Amino acid sequence: MIIKIVCPKCETIHHIDSAQIPDNGTYGRCSKCQNSFLIKKEVQKPEQVTASDKKKQTGAKQTSVKSEKEGKTQNASQQHILRKVERGQVAAAIFDFFVIAFLFQTFGAFICAAGGTLLAKVKLPIGQILSFFLVFLYHQFYAKEILFCSAGERMAGCRIIGNRKEWTSPFSCSRWLLFIILFMLLLYPLNAFEAMEQTGDWKLIPVIGRTVFAGIFIVSVWRIALGYFKWSVAVCLLLSLHIGADILTYMPASGELAFITIENNLFSMSFLILVLLFYDKNKLPDEEDADALITDAQRMTLKKIATALVLLVFMMCLLFNGWNIYWYHQGNARMDRGDSESAVEAYTRALKLKPHDTDAYIKRGKAWSKKGNFDQAVADFTTALELKPHNASVYVKRGKAWYGKGDFGRAIADFTTALELKPHKAAVYVNRGRAWDGKGRSERAIADFTRALDINPYDADTYMYRGIVWDKKGDFDQAVSDFNNALSINPYDPDIYYNRGLTWENKGDSERAEEDFNKSELLRQTR
Repeated sequence: MIIKIVCPKCETIHHIDSAQIPDNGTYGRCSKCQNSFLIKKEVQKPEQVTASDKKKQTGAKQTSVKSEKEGKTQNASQQHILRKVERGQVAAAIFDFFVIAFLFQTFGAFICAAGGTLLAKVKLPIGQILSFFLVFLYHQFYAKEILFCSAGERMAGCRIIGNRKEWTSPFSCSRWLLFIILFMLLLYPLNAFEAMEQTGDWKLIPVIGRTVFAGIFIVSVWRIALGYFKWSVAVCLLLSLHIGADILTYMPASGELAFITIENNLFSMSFLILVLLFYDKNKLPDEEDADALITDAQRMTLKKIATALVLLVFMMCLLFNGWNIYWYHQGNARMDRGDSESAVEAYTRALKLKPHDTDAYIKRGKAWSKKGNFDQAVADFTTALELKPHNASVYVKRGKAWYGKGDFGRAIADFTTALELKPHKAAVYVNRGRAWDGKGRSERAIADFTRALDINPYDADTYMYRGIVWDKKGDFDQAVSDFNNALSINPYDPDIYYNRGLTWENKGDSERAEEDFNKSELLRQTR
């Protein structure tokens, strides 16, 4: 049966099949003004659709009583919608942040690809800060004052009707579960240029490709937010392409990297399907909606497939990540106990389960260094740098391993790289100064120790190391002065007394030398 429905707001007449309306009624949405209103079978009188003006007038009279009743319902519904305005603005602000941050990052990526080295040094996250500021400014001061709907407001259901903004929804239930999933999906375009930012490899063609990929992704998410679920197919296809690209990129080097990508994307697709099934069931009827509702049988089949995917990926996560975390923390506990040998074994087990774990390589490298196996330590630190380049602390650790091997040239190179990445690190200057000393370059060693003391003038060890170099140069007065400064900071270090004793001995003052040697021995015994 075809029944006639009149919108209580704009009085537009709609014709709907009564079989689509549940017994307890549902909310409908006007195709003209986008207004939502309650539809019930018991208050509707079925009529045949004719072109007769007389029947149209009769139908208008019959619906006038219904319009009055539904007007009361509409007033209550409008009050409910007004209470949701603030929550809708929160969702709109988050959507706007993702969109504007992507635009800023895209602009920065093209500048970097064109040779904008200054912007590359500033780093793209500055765009996220500017995006947050602009979104906050608009939604706090201007969103309620001007007749303009931003992209985020459109996604959250805001429309301009007449001379005011109104918030609508294509669903009969809360959309926050859908919004949360969409927020998670929008992280993909937000991180579209992350790999380029880390490596500094900005090329125009990859930038264009990533921009197109992310742009289509954002448009698809926007259409899903409006209730057009066929656009979810585009999202799933893009995620599948992402899976394929990462498999081709990482599989030759590390299957685990490809697995992590597959795991993340399968999670995203599975939860997206589950959420869309839920919201498709609670979608309001709309005669202009091009996305036909799926049948209950199809919904149940898809729900089973999506649930199976979620469980499968979850079990794979437990298998690969759970045991990896266990052995990683076992290695940390064993290192705390001083058992570096069994710590190496624990970290090795963790890496068998997760070969791309940079932290595990770093920890195992430290354990190898503690055991005195500097060759293995260098190998692990090198692998960590291949997985995560531009890590200053790993360069420092590998430099110490080179120093332990006696390869002072490579140690100096790593310490220098670390200082380029993170200047003003006093400890790195100290380590490089010791390497220069090991290579016999006393002037450069003194320069590095002096630079370290400029940054941190309260480090007793640095004064001691510089004093040792002054002693080797034969400048005993400078050496004694540095040892005295070191003892003024730490008067209980036996090594400082011992090295000052050697300087007194070299200077020919055996009495003072004997006194310092005795103090050094006494402090060692009381430790």
